[in-house]
Amino acid sequence: MQGPTGPAGTTSWSGITDKPKLYSYFPIWAEENGHLQNNSLKWSFGNGNETPAHMGVVLPFDCELFAVGLSLENATSCEVQVTRNGTPTGRSVRTTNATKGYETFQSSAVAFFAGDTVNFHTITGAYNSQGGTVVAWFRHEM
Repeated sequence: MQGPTGPAGTTSWSGITDKPKLYSYFPIWAEENGHLQNNSLKWSFGNGNETPAHMGVVLPFDCELFAVGLSLENATSCEVQVTRNGTPTGRSVRTTNATKGYETFQSSAVAFFAGDTVNFHTITGAYNSQGGTVVAWFRHEM
């Protein structure tokens, strides 16, 4: 069977069924202007208010966490984990005597649902970090 410009794709009553998934991507980031401390929730969204574990940013639709990045003012070793509704997601980013780090996990993205909150938890910090920025990258299927 031949289509107008090549082989016909798989179709159903509603049209093509083997089309690729389309995503929109968006980051959520937080900042810390002081030293990163072990086992702390000192990351701020916007005006500098520190957020407890159950707080964070509310996501208005279903999406997936697929990458995390960390940028520090001074080279040091740290680990920051992403939380969902105050619970660890198992996804984190680390630096080892560096100012930048990132992790991607596109094939094992973490599902977030409308109404879930995202926050950041410093697992291991360093007194000489002088603060930094952490970012969680999400994708939303179109």
